[in-house]
Amino acid sequence: RLVKGSVGVPDMERALTDLAGGEQVVITNAAEQTKVVQRGLDVQAATLRLVGLAAAIVGTMLVGQAMARRAAIDAGESRALRALGFGWSHLFGLGSARTLVIALVSATATPVVALALSVLTPVGPARDAEVHPGIEVNVAHVGLGMLAVALVVMALGLLVTSRALRVDAGHGADEASGGRRRVLPTGALPPAAAVGVTMALTPGRARAAVPVRSTLAGAALGVAALVAVATFASSIRHLLDDPKLYGWNWDVQIGDSFAPDLRPRAQELSRRDDVASVALASSVRVRVGSIPVDVLAIEQRASIQPTVVEGRAPEDTDEIVLGTRTLEDLGRRVGERVALSLGREAVVMRIVGRGVFNEASSSTRLGDGAATTLEALRRLTPDIESDVVLVRLRAGVSTAAFLASHLTPAEVNVYVPTKPSDLSELDRVGGLPSVVAGGLALLAVGALAHALATSARRRRRDFAVLKTLGFTRGQVAGAVAWQASVLAGLAALVGVPLGLGTGRWAWITFAGSLGVPARPVLPLLVALLVVPATLVIGNLVATVPAWIAARTRPAAVLRTD
Repeated sequence: RLVKGSVGVPDMERALTDLAGGEQVVITNAAEQTKVVQRGLDVQAATLRLVGLAAAIVGTMLVGQAMARRAAIDAGESRALRALGFGWSHLFGLGSARTLVIALVSATATPVVALALSVLTPVGPARDAEVHPGIEVNVAHVGLGMLAVALVVMALGLLVTSRALRVDAGHGADEASGGRRRVLPTGALPPAAAVGVTMALTPGRARAAVPVRSTLAGAALGVAALVAVATFASSIRHLLDDPKLYGWNWDVQIGDSFAPDLRPRAQELSRRDDVASVALASSVRVRVGSIPVDVLAIEQRASIQPTVVEGRAPEDTDEIVLGTRTLEDLGRRVGERVALSLGREAVVMRIVGRGVFNEASSSTRLGDGAATTLEALRRLTPDIESDVVLVRLRAGVSTAAFLASHLTPAEVNVYVPTKPSDLSELDRVGGLPSVVAGGLALLAVGALAHALATSARRRRRDFAVLKTLGFTRGQVAGAVAWQASVLAGLAALVGVPLGLGTGRWAWITFAGSLGVPARPVLPLLVALLVVPATLVIGNLVATVPAWIAARTRPAAVLRTD
């Protein structure tokens, strides 16, 4: 514990380096460890924010859909109120008053729901390590959440009320029957198909109103969520299946900062038949600017180089490649210069690339680190030893077989490709993205089922007229099935490309924050299978509404109308 606190760490490191008499000193401090832990938490936090955003979108959509239905029904009854002397402002005031009550109740329920859900957090090891378990209320965040809920609900309510009141009160017959539209087909489609397509694309008005737009939006959102999660998951699998993408541009690493000179070991391995290439390197912790960074210095003109995302690998004694996060911490870009220091020695180097470095070092995380040439590092410390050997195996040679045949149990530290810790942090939040996508898909199915059931109930008059004109029960049920197919097909047509684009954007953003190559993988097979699956599910959901519509009794319905 230093007298000056964290401010005294650089002086402490310089003093220890001087006392070491030229030997390398590896130092860690609380600030670095805090940064490592925080970066792991950032991955979880980003996932949870996406979950919250998805829940907010779904909640907004459901509230808007419910308000739109209620406002449409009320608008149909407004003619009577207008006849009693109510003006537009009075009717708008009634709708606004109801919206205000809903907004206040929603905002009041917000902290209750938030507190109830807070017992599920934190997730992962942080739950076991929490020093003060229990409930703690962040008044500012909860207050902002209540205000946001109230404002969103009010905005939705005022919008749908205003739109509903624009209905022409003089067209009562049209409103009662769902607006002027063609019910009987005249095109090339069979009668049932033409009626079903018409019902799918016609929202109707007043009591015959069906939430077509919100249904399409909900179904498309569900399809898009599934495709986006599949795209993101495919990209993660591609990243984890190719170690080169997360810094392992070789198959085996022997040695680290604590190893002796391994030059003889490198010469021995280079003569093996199962080894394609070998490179000598050294792992040293230096200061890049004001930040301590683990630098991997590979011998000049070696056939093995680090993974480079932008620019190129270092070739000269004044060139260096930095990790994405290291560049961000330094506020530097490729092409600029940065100072390297070790003890009291310092040199200036030019940043020629942005790279990815593996986590063989206990203090290096994905996005951190640097690489330069072994000759460049000798400008700081001439007597540095080659304490790392990088080995690339020939095609067809397994890493396990190589380790079993060439390395003894007493071999100095040996490292093989392992999953980056930042990606393993995704396991801490479990399958939340998949759960959210599944929830959105269920809500989409629910929205479609609700729209079909609403249509079967509110368009009884249309079905009665059709049956009077000669439609059979099978044709009426077929019309509902066609309605479901059109809605599901449009949802898939919009949702699949939207999901592919969203998943691709999410992965590029996520990969950029990790500092790995942004190479999204589009699951085209999944996207193609989603289309027929959506149609099948849509027709299954339509089974009950179709049965209800087919049992419509024309005489009873037309008499009551």
